[in-house]
Amino acid sequence: MENGKDITPYGMTSMDFGNIKPGKTTELKPGLDYDIEGYGRMFGTHLGSDEGRFVYARMSGDFDISVRVADITNDDRNSAEAGIMIRKDLTADGLMAGMSVVGNDYGGEADQYMLMYRTQRFGSLEPSQYRQIRGYWGEGTLGNDSFGYTPYQYLTENLSRPRPFPNVWVRINKTGLRYTGYLKENDGEWIKVGDICLDMGDDLYAGMFVIANEHSSYHKNPINPETKAVCMFRDLQMREVKP
Repeated sequence: MENGKDITPYGMTSMDFGNIKPGKTTELKPGLDYDIEGYGRMFGTHLGSDEGRFVYARMSGDFDISVRVADITNDDRNSAEAGIMIRKDLTADGLMAGMSVVGNDYGGEADQYMLMYRTQRFGSLEPSQYRQIRGYWGEGTLGNDSFGYTPYQYLTENLSRPRPFPNVWVRINKTGLRYTGYLKENDGEWIKVGDICLDMGDDLYAGMFVIANEHSSYHKNPINPETKAVCMFRDLQMREVKP
């Protein structure tokens, strides 16, 4: 992100998708640091529309956005999810691309990264194509671009490392019709997670999102509308990129 014009601090607007309990946005440093609370099931994964909180600004042309996720939790210790999202419009079933991190507080699975997108209205939001990333949890373990770390971490506890929070970064670069998602931890290099070509136009909604990812809904059990996710976003950067 060395090239381009830095457009943060940047006035942000908050909203909630879906018929859910309203979330909360606390701006700690204008345009840079935010604590965001959100409710809802999930942003469209296996569903045709989204639920959750979105804090956004309008952006045009090519741009690059990154943010550090210092912490993310939810009340039920399920897999709360947060990250960066780019949307064509503010309809819950509209086209979008997002780069997220999932904080798995319950035992078993590892924290996860995911590049996700919806390519047509009312379509299910799905992760990108798989790509192997070796060595996150030790020799012989595998990750992929939709679930960052191997989902089999619980089988390799002796090889696991401490959770990377508070030094987790997510990023999306828009160049033309191509949206590329990245992750970074600590002082490491940016790792490409995947990309997608998606025609959403040039005048877009871009920013941060939080969902409680309320698990009971996925398992067809009664939904708990009080499940709240809290994410600490830090060091937001939004840059217009010159051709």
